[in-house]
Amino acid sequence: MPWITALALGYVSVTYFMFGFKSDASVFFEYWFGHVLIGIYFSTLAQFYAPLLPSPAVASILAGVTTSFVILFSGVFLSVSDLRGNAAGLGWAFMYYLDGLAHILRLEALPVFFCAGADCPTVNIVAPDGTQQQLFTYDYVSGRLGMTYERRWEALGWTVLIIAFFRVLSILAYRKVNHTRR
Repeated sequence: MPWITALALGYVSVTYFMFGFKSDASVFFEYWFGHVLIGIYFSTLAQFYAPLLPSPAVASILAGVTTSFVILFSGVFLSVSDLRGNAAGLGWAFMYYLDGLAHILRLEALPVFFCAGADCPTVNIVAPDGTQQQLFTYDYVSGRLGMTYERRWEALGWTVLIIAFFRVLSILAYRKVNHTRR
């Protein structure tokens, strides 16, 4: 855990300002905390796979597949409205809510892009019919992630529950799974 914290601080200290995010200490530390949670989330998944699977190679393969799905359903490529909006997405919408990375990204992105007032930054979006729409950046991000700034702490609660769930499963796997017995 100290390594995850230190590495996240080193990474965020450079990239946060390189991206041009707000010069606000509380927003910086919320963003850093999100990166710490990302490290904890993925290390928890790795610790879950290690005792569960027969070899490190198989665990690495499953971790790669899991990472692909986690990123796909985190709200970066497919938003929650994309998954809810059509009949094909109804079967996958649950993944968005079970995905720890989706909750962490909400916790990270909403404070960074939050803005209230008329002088907020905007982004041009091309609608499916080809027309351009100008949206406030925060409105676009909150719509994409399916959550508002005021509700961002719900994302922390879900993240902690998901991490705790996989930690408990890891402990059970270490106690109950033994690949040396036949």
